[in-house]
Amino acid sequence: MSAGPANPVDRLEQAAKQFKNSGVIQLAVQGLLLEGVARDLRRCDTATVGCVELSAWLNRGIRELERRKRIVDAQITLIGTRHGEYTRYTKYGRNL
Repeated sequence: MSAGPANPVDRLEQAAKQFKNSGVIQLAVQGLLLEGVARDLRRCDTATVGCVELSAWLNRGIRELERRKRIVDAQITLIGTRHGEYTRYTKYGRNL
């Protein structure tokens, strides 16, 4: 994985820009354990920063794509720690 911004807020902002610019998103945001697709990101096992903010950014991007009548294919991969190990969650959504 390439090194992204060190600041968690900057990482979330970068992820939001990536989503806004593409119908397909792949996120790797350290420190977040999230379940569900973009509409349900408020459900967090653990969130050290920005669960609600990330949800709002992604939902704004989805609404924009829906407004343009485009189909949204989202692959959201979020990485966080659980029991001291890194765990990867990947959720897929269509017409989110």
